[in-house]
Amino acid sequence: MSLPDNGIWGCGMFKELLKNEAGVKILDLLVALSLCSIMSGSAIMQFRDLNDSSDSTTDSIVSVIREARAKALTGTQAYTVDMSASNRIRTQSSAKCSSTTKTTDSTLAVQLPVGTSVNNSSWSVCFDSRGFASSSVQVAVTDSRGRSTSFEIVLGGAVRKI
Repeated sequence: MSLPDNGIWGCGMFKELLKNEAGVKILDLLVALSLCSIMSGSAIMQFRDLNDSSDSTTDSIVSVIREARAKALTGTQAYTVDMSASNRIRTQSSAKCSSTTKTTDSTLAVQLPVGTSVNNSSWSVCFDSRGFASSSVQVAVTDSRGRSTSFEIVLGGAVRKI
């Protein structure tokens, strides 16, 4: 590249900077490529997590169960979580776990996505006003690709994803 000798281009320092410009460009390219590879690697990991329907469905179910237990602890009512159909989890409130009259809480429900199923559709757990569960349950959620994720409710009321 030829530069005019007058004005700012005549400055020897600027000419030296331009001679080393190719090295700076290569360094910039390496930094940009490394940043792109790091960002694409983390994006792929995030996308894989979103694509796992059994895992995200289990997260939704566990979240609803924990919220039902929290409502039972903060109020004076018992909350029952169960399968209302083969693809829907519902929550009902009542005065006690043994009550036959229950009110469905439509804000605490999970509709299982198409292709997702649970291995035990007859489970039911009631949280009393102290947050204790009426029974221990372990349920596996399986998606159409055969991937499975489980959750467990223990007598003390704890809910965990396995």
